[in-house]
Amino acid sequence: MLGTVLAINRVYIQHRLVKWQRHMLAGLAVTPGRLADRLHALVSTASATQALDQAEALLIETVDLAENRAGIDLGEFRETLSERREALDPPSL
Repeated sequence: MLGTVLAINRVYIQHRLVKWQRHMLAGLAVTPGRLADRLHALVSTASATQALDQAEALLIETVDLAENRAGIDLGEFRETLSERREALDPPSL
């Protein structure tokens, strides 16, 4: 998602150091709302289900931005994104 947001803003960063991520995102004109906080929440959330839901919402917003800013159709990607996949290693009941 970070690479896509950078591309939308026409920013090239040769090496994306995670420790500088918040600073880098603060300088971007176009991002999903509260991007830095939401990315941080993905790695600090205790619930994997909650983190996955948040990541999916952030990805959809990023796709919306890409379509609107670049004027491209990402319909096929959206279809793939909406498909539900089976867990590779489902928990035993």
